[in-house]
Amino acid sequence: MRDLKQYQIYNEYLPVNVFNKLKDLVYKAKDDANNTLAGNIQQEYNLYAERDPEIRDYILHMGRNSLFQNYHNYLTALFAERACSSVLAKTWVNFQKKHEFNPLHTHDGVFSFVIFVKIPYDCEKYKKKFSKMKPNDMKAGMLSFQHIDPWTNRIESIDVSLNPKYEGGIYFFKSKHLHQVYPFYDTNEYRITVSGNLHLL
Repeated sequence: MRDLKQYQIYNEYLPVNVFNKLKDLVYKAKDDANNTLAGNIQQEYNLYAERDPEIRDYILHMGRNSLFQNYHNYLTALFAERACSSVLAKTWVNFQKKHEFNPLHTHDGVFSFVIFVKIPYDCEKYKKKFSKMKPNDMKAGMLSFQHIDPWTNRIESIDVSLNPKYEGGIYFFKSKHLHQVYPFYDTNEYRITVSGNLHLL
């Protein structure tokens, strides 16, 4: 997985037992969530993974990572003791088909995450398909975060070139960090991801 810690985005692979539990929930999800989400995706479902203690505790532990210490200090200044406690408030799953996409957006809460359950394509292969494009303009299938360079104030696109090796991985980030998902092509399989938000108590 691409390391994005310099942008205050944490990543790792889920423990096998947590990932297996999550997949069991994914393939049982039926409660439609389209009216609450930003995605231009037909199949989006509430997951209720926050009800599973093992999954919930794993996600909450992410929010206590030292990478986010400055953010915690900022929240503490705003909300005092409330900033020390958070809750996994909502989880959902996206079954994304080819040509569908998630536009540039942020999330509710203080922290958010995306877990890759199924990636049925390799972004590197799209570079051959779109070989006449400038390499930095090739976005097909990618997850992209927007970052403001503190020295130049320029907006940079931090792109994650996805492939099946990302399955079982998680990116954990501040909820107001702008991000988007570009459409993919050439396969009828679903790109399956789980996301959620952490709120202050």
